[in-house]
Amino acid sequence: MNLDFLHLASLYEYSTYKLAKAGQYTYRPVSIDYPEYYHSLLSYYTQFTELLQGKGEVYMDNRQADSSSAGYCNDYSSKTRNSTQNTRNTQNPTQSSDTKTSITHPINLSIIVPLDCIDYMSAHATPSATPVLNNAIDLHYLAHLCSKFHSDTASITAADYTYYHALYDFNLHNDKKIPGDVITVANDVTRNPPLGNLLMCSAPGKKVRLGVEAGDGELEASLASLASLAAPATPRAPVDRCILLDLLRIRDSGCTLLACCLDDHELSLLGTSWEQYSYSAARLGLSILRFPMPEGLHPPNIHDFYDRIDLLLHEYTFAGRNVLAHCRGGVGRASLIACAWILRMGLVKGLLTPSSQLVTSEYNHTLHITSLTIEIVRYRRSVKAVETYEQVRFLFDFVSLLRQKAGVVS
Repeated sequence: MNLDFLHLASLYEYSTYKLAKAGQYTYRPVSIDYPEYYHSLLSYYTQFTELLQGKGEVYMDNRQADSSSAGYCNDYSSKTRNSTQNTRNTQNPTQSSDTKTSITHPINLSIIVPLDCIDYMSAHATPSATPVLNNAIDLHYLAHLCSKFHSDTASITAADYTYYHALYDFNLHNDKKIPGDVITVANDVTRNPPLGNLLMCSAPGKKVRLGVEAGDGELEASLASLASLAAPATPRAPVDRCILLDLLRIRDSGCTLLACCLDDHELSLLGTSWEQYSYSAARLGLSILRFPMPEGLHPPNIHDFYDRIDLLLHEYTFAGRNVLAHCRGGVGRASLIACAWILRMGLVKGLLTPSSQLVTSEYNHTLHITSLTIEIVRYRRSVKAVETYEQVRFLFDFVSLLRQKAGVVS
């Protein structure tokens, strides 16, 4: 077992996330303790992906769909509300007031690149067919700076304020430059088209802990065990979300693609069938790109994963369209998509430093880049992002793959 990978997992007992939680326990990776089970899961998801490919359901392009069907939206919302009310009537009345819905708790969307930086990044980065975009933004620094502005203002330095004000001036006038950057965009310069952003959230339309199906609870517990998640100290509130309202909120955020990490069975387990999910997305003009992978783990094939990120970038991000990545909770599997997007967007400083110029080993440098990327998503989404040993190892391999494709490894 690689201890470096273990220590980067948020479920590691001495991680920042676990130290803040009560009832610590020793985390053991499923691939180490149960290797046959681990490989059987990957085999199942390989077969499921092949099935999707055979049906043409890996990528569903709905950009040309009519997204202005107000009648459909109103009719669907009415039916969903009635269905939700019927479900609640079967529950313990004492739970209903605590139930989280799409209205009481609008789905939480986390934005990867701060909105203040999109114009600057778009002005300085030219989309290309290369494995990694040439980008002027150091997202690790910016993510840390945003975190300091929100929760640790005492640590903000004069250099931080200088950077922030220069960025603010750029957005106002488009004729400033960021400190340390030699590129200036004047008012009369033709700018690149705006780039799209990446957003993250939990599963749209999720319905859990409603007490309707006993069997569902058993399977949910099994999946939680797979991810090595500790049981909460106190009961958690039921969640009864509306797929339409959640997707409307996602669409209104500017997203036109759903990057979904769930297979058909897990979607159904969470209260929305694949038929409901895909139909609702299509009627709202939201395309779907599927990245099915096991709970707590990673895609079964890293090269297929690379190709889908490639499609996501060229068809959406480079065309100025936002993308929404989600899994069940939006912190584990969806974080792999976010990390891959960040890396390929060239937002991690030092990713393409040639091995001949490194002052450390190729392994240590790759591990450092992996760690920086994970930290970005933890700043922008959740301290729990990238939960397991297997997910860290997958990201390390992805960084290695990018460096090899870029030809910087001697």
